[in-house]
Amino acid sequence: MIKIIACNNGVILGASIVCERAGETITEIALAMRNNLKLSDLATTIHPYPTYSTGVQLLATKMAVDDAFSGTSGKIIRGFSALWR
Repeated sequence: MIKIIACNNGVILGASIVCERAGETITEIALAMRNNLKLSDLATTIHPYPTYSTGVQLLATKMAVDDAFSGTSGKIIRGFSALWR
């Protein structure tokens, strides 16, 4: 289980990880918090090979996509998407 708490602008406030090698995986989030990186920065980080930290990347990507499709911009994107179906 990976849980990331972030502001509306994507700034990470905290996280919790419960899994194998959680201590190794949380360091990516700690580094992001220390350097004021956003969820989108974690989502676009390229990992050299699949590791446990890929779960952080997948969650950050999902949260970034959910954020992109919410609000006014999301309505516009969904509207254009419906036109091409």
